[in-house]
Amino acid sequence: RILRTHADTRAGFYFLVRLAPTTAVANARFELQVIRPDAPEPKTFTFSVDAPATGPVFELGLTGADWPGGAKARPVAWKLALLAADGRVLAEQQSFLWENPAK
Repeated sequence: RILRTHADTRAGFYFLVRLAPTTAVANARFELQVIRPDAPEPKTFTFSVDAPATGPVFELGLTGADWPGGAKARPVAWKLALLAADGRVLAEQQSFLWENPAK
């Protein structure tokens, strides 16, 4: 399933997310924090989802003005969480640079 920050724009940067849940998750949301190459502060994007119990795959797209870096730009660092409707963290992953900020 493809989710974009601007549904009418395809160009941008996409994260491929594979889940391995054992039960379906309704009213969940992905919370994606990204540090872009053109800005040092993290920006947060939210994608609402209903995750089925059988191995769902999602493409989360930062599109339009949310990814001005063009096709060759890559995020500096990122953190992705799947949150339940009540805010509990169901799954979380982050890049190496998110774990080890500059000193």
